[in-house]
Parts: sequence; structure tokens; C-alpha cells
Amino acid sequence: MERKIKAAEVTEDVIKQWKAQYGKVFQFKAEDGKTAYFKQPDRKAVDASFAIAKTSPVRSDEIIAKNSFIGGDEEVITEDKYFYSLSRYLGQLIEVVVGELAEL
Repeated sequence: MERKIKAAEVTEDVIKQWKAQYGKVFQFKAEDGKTAYFKQPDRKAVDASFAIAKTSPVRSDEIIAKNSFIGGDEEVITEDKYFYSLSRYLGQLIEVVVGELAEL
């Protein structure tokens, strides 16, 4: 497992590298300064998250958070007080494009 970059080590160059590697990069910052960075989750993680969502919504969010975490303060995903706040925003990591299906 690769070492995650700590929040204090994140620079504009690191963010540029992440964007080149992952596309979009998201930042979560708690009011006390704890900061974590996320990429969009992959399809496998979204599928696993949705499969368990009805029986364990917290576990569902953990799957998305852990799959998407690319660096920063790990406390954001490991400590409840941060995780519960982050959970409100995890759906924003999943990008969808609106489209239509028409019978021809």
C-alpha cells in the first residue's frame, strides 16, 4: 500500500499531479483545519457501497470514503466526528451525466 501524503505536505504541485492522475480532486476541510483529499470513486466501490446501503448506511459511506481518499489527514475517515460530517458530502464525489433513453 502506498504512503498517503499528509495534509501538511500537500502543495499546488501535488494537487496538479493528482488531477493528472485522477481527473477531478476534491478537498474536505473541517472547521478545526483537518483536511482530506479525494478522487471520484471507481465503479466497483460504488457498486459495493450501493449493495450495502440499505442494511448499513455508515459502512456504505466508509466504502466510498476509503476508496476515494488520496491524501491528507486520515482522521477525517477514521474518527467519527469527522467522518459523520464528511458523510454528508460523499454523494458529490459520484459524477453522473444526465441523459435520455428513447425507443427507436
